Amino acid sequence: MNEENTGKSTEEGIKSPGPDVDESGQETPPEPKDKVSVDSPGTPAPTPETTVGNESKEVRIGRIAQDINRTYFESLGDNSQVNWENTAVEERELIVEGVRFHINHPNASASSGHEKWLDKKRVEGWKFGKIKNEEAREHPFFLPFADLPKEEKGKYFIFKAVVNGLA
Repeated sequence: MNEENTGKSTEEGIKSPGPDVDESGQETPPEPKDKVSVDSPGTPAPTPETTVGNESKEVRIGRIAQDINRTYFESLGDNSQVNWENTAVEERELIVEGVRFHINHPNASASSGHEKWLDKKRVEGWKFGKIKNEEAREHPFFLPFADLPKEEKGKYFIFKAVVNGLA
């Protein structure tokens, strides 16, 4: 096979056999990498200055912050965090909300990000539980910021720093 003419690059830089085609043999467009909505009330339409490819500035910053926090937790021996592509859409939306919050309130404390998350979870019916249980809506970090373990507090400081640095 001549990869120069028929192969297509994947994210990992590996060549695959060629373009995706549907049942009729027509080439299909690639799936968008990011399906997080950026059209929330009060959010201006994306412009060339705020987008990279089909990804808004807020989503790009959220993806970067997620990856940095995942790496931070790995350094602590916690491999439970997943990369952006494997993060649930609802979780991505929360991350992007946090990005927008810190962009709009650059002087807000790191703890305010957790308090916003806590308020949203409270409205959704969550409560404290020693182990995260989505079915029972229990979470071990459903606590005031001051009561969080220092490692979890660190996540909010890192998130805020990434947003402020990239915004």
